[in-house]
Amino acid sequence: MDAYNTFKEWQAKGVVTPLDDCEVGKTYNVLCIWGKLNNRGWYPVIPFLHRDKDFFNLDHYHNETRFLSEEKRISLNCDNRTASVIDPDNKVRFGKMAVRRMKCVSSEIGGLPLVAAGKRSLMHPWFEKMEGKPCKGKRCPHQGSNMVDRGHGLLECPLHGLFGDAKTERIISRDKAIKKLQKLATV
Repeated sequence: MDAYNTFKEWQAKGVVTPLDDCEVGKTYNVLCIWGKLNNRGWYPVIPFLHRDKDFFNLDHYHNETRFLSEEKRISLNCDNRTASVIDPDNKVRFGKMAVRRMKCVSSEIGGLPLVAAGKRSLMHPWFEKMEGKPCKGKRCPHQGSNMVDRGHGLLECPLHGLFGDAKTERIISRDKAIKKLQKLATV
């Protein structure tokens, strides 16, 4: 099943998904996994267990960054826009899963860090391979997730950070999209 339909199923259960707009300061039902090591506690995840054969062959979740506290971001070594991988089969680091009430601390959801623009990563060739693919109806061509409107004609997948052009509904260069967002942020 694709991400979009999985999100719809979780929404029907009253759990927040990337399809939902969340208001900072309000509390919501969020799927979480228990972290066992350094920073014990509940880690919010986007409710979509999936495997990315293009990167690594591992079932995983991504952090639900709108509910990830500063303390948890530091423990996962990520900024407020980084969707770290949560491997539910890593029983050393993670325990049970549950739906928990959590406060929304950021309006920014998922994606990958803007600071990564221009830096080569293991995912860079994959980003380039995806350029030009259609994202009709604001749906990511990779896992079928909804794409978040970043404004200025840009869409972004909250799972892996692909960017799309809202007008053409096609995946565009990640580096060019991030540079545009960085430039707009300094204006």
